[in-house]
Amino acid sequence: MLTAHHSNDLDCLADLLAAHCRAEPLPALTPEIMVVPSIPTARWLSIAMADRIGISANTHFVLPAAYTWALIRRVLPDVPERSPLSADALFWRIAGLLQNIPADDAFDAVRFYLQGRDAKRRFELARELADAFERYATYRPNWLARWMEGADVQLGPHEAWQAKLFQLLVAAMPELPHVHPSERFFATLRRDRDARHRLPARLFLFGITALPPLYLEFFHRLGDFIPVTLFLPNPCREYWGQIARARTVGRVALESPDQTEYFDIGNRLFGSLAEHGRTFFNAIVEREQSASEAFVEPDPTFLLGRLQRDILDMVEPSDQADAFVLADADRSITIDVCHGAMREADVLHDRLLGLFASDPSLRCEDILVLTPDLEQYGTAIEA
Repeated sequence: MLTAHHSNDLDCLADLLAAHCRAEPLPALTPEIMVVPSIPTARWLSIAMADRIGISANTHFVLPAAYTWALIRRVLPDVPERSPLSADALFWRIAGLLQNIPADDAFDAVRFYLQGRDAKRRFELARELADAFERYATYRPNWLARWMEGADVQLGPHEAWQAKLFQLLVAAMPELPHVHPSERFFATLRRDRDARHRLPARLFLFGITALPPLYLEFFHRLGDFIPVTLFLPNPCREYWGQIARARTVGRVALESPDQTEYFDIGNRLFGSLAEHGRTFFNAIVEREQSASEAFVEPDPTFLLGRLQRDILDMVEPSDQADAFVLADADRSITIDVCHGAMREADVLHDRLLGLFASDPSLRCEDILVLTPDLEQYGTAIEA
């Protein structure tokens, strides 16, 4: 069974998870499996569970892709240790093919790109292609299936050489199955009752805001055999499955006026940021067999709280009858304009020192630092 708990507050979701574990504890030697989107989330959740239960032990925090493959291998021991289409598995194969590019006109663009370059350029391209093929296998497996059949998907001028390169990879990997092993995994579970004993007692998914369709469908189907519970961050208590950017709605109004009724702008800021999450949200709503909501009312006396309340209710600030006056001491949202990554790190460091000095109760696990490119900012932060 697939159960989903929605909340706009991570602490509230952690409370629900802790209450679930207290109400239905597993045997002492049975590990609790929690699927999380990242290692920092796992660290935060481990501390949160220890605070609420008193201890966090025998809990395995796993990432969706790695755990999916590991669970398949537990039921199907003949499956390779790692996916043959993982980026790490493809990298050296692609690097070898790029070293001896076939004499095919489709590879002219690749030859021109690598002409006169050293091995570093070839390895960089191999890494980019390995990552791309792994994403194709996860998000667009139908593309790879078409390429394996010798057909194209009409993706543009760079499709031909990618398709031929993938065909060469498939030819070099006779062990590559034509369908994902998850199909054989579920067929085995339906046929063999003993195989079901290799599954975990239950599965929790915490803090996930996006999941490739392949893995979402896997966990959904897994819910037919074990309890699968999702604890989902959801910033809005209204249905936002049709929310879209204002410019998207405007374009639809020009091209297909009769289709505008299927879209909603709601809160413009939320609409501009929610398009990626909307697909995941709709997929969850379609698949959840049981759902609960635990939304927390933000404090509207601060700018951040006011913004969160508008998104929670999916309304525009102009729709509110009570006018908001920003207090001089309100620092709930600040914007610092810096001239480079090093200066950004300096300002961040000063802000953190100021926060710790002004609030003795603040802990490291209460702070989250987001960056669009960790490699670029990592060295600056370390310095």
